[in-house]
Amino acid sequence: MVSTVVIGFRLGSDERGLQATALVTAQGVHHLAHGPYDQRPRYTPPGVPIGKNPIHNKVSELRKLHGLYLRRGYDRALIPPVCVRLDVDEHPLSDFPHGANRPRAHPELVEDFVRSAPTEPCDLEEAVRTFYTTVGLPARPRLTRTLPTQAPAPVLSRVQAMRHTLAHGEAVTSDERSPVGYRITADTVSLRVGTVSEDLDRRRAAELQAVLTAWLYFNRQPPPGTSTGGGPDGSRG
Repeated sequence: MVSTVVIGFRLGSDERGLQATALVTAQGVHHLAHGPYDQRPRYTPPGVPIGKNPIHNKVSELRKLHGLYLRRGYDRALIPPVCVRLDVDEHPLSDFPHGANRPRAHPELVEDFVRSAPTEPCDLEEAVRTFYTTVGLPARPRLTRTLPTQAPAPVLSRVQAMRHTLAHGEAVTSDERSPVGYRITADTVSLRVGTVSEDLDRRRAAELQAVLTAWLYFNRQPPPGTSTGGGPDGSRG
């Protein structure tokens, strides 16, 4: 038997008496089961891997689903987000035809996840990092640094709000009406000029962050009512 590595979670809504279990396998297949407490769940046909980065795409969907269920009142973490190795053979990808035929559900896989997964609290991004590392994909390093203490409170609050947005699978975007813009998700950084866009890898995104931080340092806004050192209108010459 070949074990299967998955990342997943189970959330419950005590008010509705409903629960939902979602997981993504190392092949990039997405499984979802939902239904009332203490009853056999309904299984949604699995989502097959697509695109250039199928596993990343499915993990991104998992993030969005986690945030969606939380917003719908599924606030009880029956199984917090976790990466676990299961003793169940995953259906081969050849069993997932495209077109009119739909993929087969795999109840045994979900059931073994429910039996095997620990229930200790775990952060979604920590589970994602463990999953990527386990299946041999690059993972973002843990964030050990904090913003400088002299950073203005509004900056800190905006960064925290954006981290919350990204952690729940949503994108941070610029004004779509602007000719130049960006779209940031937990996995991608995309810059846009007109209708043409390009994704940045982590190295180029870090370089962009560094140069913008340097630029902001030399273009700090003075406190209200403070002279900029130029003429009466604030000009420098």
